Amino acid sequence: NNEVNTMIKKMIMQEVLSDDVRDEIIDGWNKSIDIPLLSEKIERKIMLAIWNVVKIALAKAIDEKM
Repeated sequence: NNEVNTMIKKMIMQEVLSDDVRDEIIDGWNKSIDIPLLSEKIERKIMLAIWNVVKIALAKAIDEKM
């Protein structure tokens, strides 16, 4: 049963924390947030940094709660 839980956690993390999901989330943030003083490239860098923190927190939550 523990092996099944580990496998399920890995599958969830692979899907939820994938590059495709990352890009979809960052694109959504980018459409919702416009900071006129910053270029799109800088905004994306900031959003990628935020995503990395979110990704770590989600992975930890999935690992601990399941």
